[in-house]
This record gives sequence, structure tokens and C-alpha cells, in this order.
Amino acid sequence: MTHRHTVPTKLLPYRLISVKGSVCGQGLVCGHSPKFYYSGKYLLAQINYGETPGCFILTFGIRLLKSSSMKAFILSAGLGTRLRPLTYTLPKPLLPVFGRPAILQIIDHLKAAGVEDVFLNTHHLPNTFREVLGGGSKFGVDIKYSFEKVLLDTGGGLKKVERYFKDETFIMYNSDVITNVDLREMVSFHKKNRNYVTLLASDKHDPKHLRVNKQGRVLSIEPRVVSGGHTFCGIHIIEPDIFKYIPKNMPISIIPIYRKLIEQGFSICVFPVKNAFWQEIGSRDSYEEINAK
Repeated sequence: MTHRHTVPTKLLPYRLISVKGSVCGQGLVCGHSPKFYYSGKYLLAQINYGETPGCFILTFGIRLLKSSSMKAFILSAGLGTRLRPLTYTLPKPLLPVFGRPAILQIIDHLKAAGVEDVFLNTHHLPNTFREVLGGGSKFGVDIKYSFEKVLLDTGGGLKKVERYFKDETFIMYNSDVITNVDLREMVSFHKKNRNYVTLLASDKHDPKHLRVNKQGRVLSIEPRVVSGGHTFCGIHIIEPDIFKYIPKNMPISIIPIYRKLIEQGFSICVFPVKNAFWQEIGSRDSYEEINAK
């Protein structure tokens, strides 16, 4: 009996998974090593048995692909003091921008880059996030929350969710910026250059606290404005090894962690905002400006 299935064009493989050994089925024994490919949401097993090659299409690859997608951490726990009184009743990330909560603009941006798992830290009015976002299914992502009884700042908040990010490169996204910069290109730049951290930055905006060389490497993060420097624009691509440099159970900014890494010679580089929209929305003036467009 011959089992033969035509492989749909849309399932043409883009990655080969090497497997050794033989495959046994109901009355069929394969004397050759099978080849497994995955494409889209499918795992395709190509098996030779007898004299005729056959194909079996198996559809259990969705969880594998989901677990291998990039994850993102959105910094959402701040009090939004510069936006008061607006933030007395809504956390800053839930204030509307272009008619939708700002955080949905961020989630759409991440989802377009292939992110499926999103983590938010919360503190101020935490229940409002769940009321608006739920578990994320209606927005096409999976959302988990990390509540901070005491504000842990950017570094401490990240350390608290270490178990979710300790295995692969990830994105950290400030919730007070709106941009359409190409995140896939930024991640590709990060990996191609083997950076430890890549920061979205601009030499066209203020304030400029990053001192950067001609190759785009950050030489220092200065407490005062730097002439000819760069402005950090709110998106970080980070290697998971960073967690061993962040102390546990204490509020700490990510900035002194970056300074320490720079001093030790780690590669922290900038990815420039170019040919893209970018605006900070953390103050009343900037928030009103973007909503006037």
C-alpha cells in the first residue's frame, strides 16, 4: 500500500530539523532517517518507506513556533506625574493617542514585529490594565502582568520578571513613546553586530545624554546634556545575560546597569531613528501635541 500526499506550496520548508533514527507506524516501518521541516504553523515530516517516498503533514508545531517568538516587556508601572491630573484616573499607558489607548499602539507595533508574548509591570491603578487589555487574545498577543507593590524602577521591574526573559534576546519598551520604527530591522541590527544592548536613539531630539562614537557605540550615559550627543528614544533590545548584573529585590534604574556594562567593555550601541515617526508622550505638552496631529 502506497501513502502519498502532495506538499502544499505554502508549506515549502524554510528550516530543516535534523532527526536520526527510524519511524514506525501502523504496519509500516521506515528503514531511513526521516527529515523534518517546519513552515508557518505546520511541522512537515518527509519519510521514505519501501520504494516510494511519502509525506505526512503533522499539525502540532504551533506551540513550538510560539515559544520561539521574541518576547517584550512594556514598562507600565510609573505614576505619570508629568501628566497629572490626567493620570489621576488612568495610568499613563492607557491615555488615548490617535483615539486608542497608547499601549495598544505599542502592542500593535510589537505584534507587527512578530512578538506574541507581552509582559507589563503595573503599580498605579493596576486593575485598569486588566479591564482594558485582559489576557490580550482580542489583540492577537498573550499578556501577563507583574504587579509591583513598591515601584521597582526600570531595572528592578525587569529583574522581577527574569524567569520569563532569561533564555533569549528580548525587547524592553518604554510606554511613553509612540513610533513606527522598523523593529525587525532593529533586532536584525542588534544580532548582526552582536550587541549586548541596542538602544533606539536620535541625534535630532532632546535631551541628549548619550555620548556615542562614529561607529554608533555608546561611550557613556551622562547625567547632563551632551553637546553633539544622542537622545535615548525608549526601546531597548537586550541580551538575557544582563540579569546577572541587576541586583534582586530592590528598586534600581536600568541606567546604572548600562553604565557598569559600558565601563566593563560590553557593546551597547544605538540604532538610529531615521525615516520613521517618533514622539515622546510623557509630558502634558508632548501628549497634547501628538493628539493635535
